[in-house]
Amino acid sequence: MCRFKGYPRSLKTKSIQGEQEWTIANNLYARTDLPSESPVADEVVRIDQETAICQPSGDVEMSEKTEESQTPVYRLGDNGPVGVPTGLIFIRFDKATSLDERREQLEELGFEVANEADTAEGGWVRHKSGSCEASLSNAARLHEVEGVRVVEPQFLLPRQSKSSRGPMGRP
Repeated sequence: MCRFKGYPRSLKTKSIQGEQEWTIANNLYARTDLPSESPVADEVVRIDQETAICQPSGDVEMSEKTEESQTPVYRLGDNGPVGVPTGLIFIRFDKATSLDERREQLEELGFEVANEADTAEGGWVRHKSGSCEASLSNAARLHEVEGVRVVEPQFLLPRQSKSSRGPMGRP
């Protein structure tokens, strides 16, 4: 059973590497309100000073306070890396289309430009509400924008030490 009812169970992304699918990892969640680098009880791995991936021990009660600070963790494919969504989505257009040309269409879909890329053909967008849940739930609609080639939500991934990597930097 998924604890994060408003979030999509899976996200199909279209990136330079091709199509990929991220699915909620039901046995994990992320805490995004950590006050310091001190570990929390269910912490599995720290992503940054404020964010950690956690694995609940037993039933976890989710009060209103913790729901705001807890987000799902997604897994790439069946055995791929896990990541915490930020709510930002990178979009890239074909060469004949610029982000500025599609700004109005993006706004009609409920998105705003968060940051333009160095090239005119892409940039970061997020849902106007600022909600990560809304960005992910509406990400598929970005494919409706004329000229879109890439739609890729941003995920914070745990760092891997060099010793845990295999050939060519892969785990």
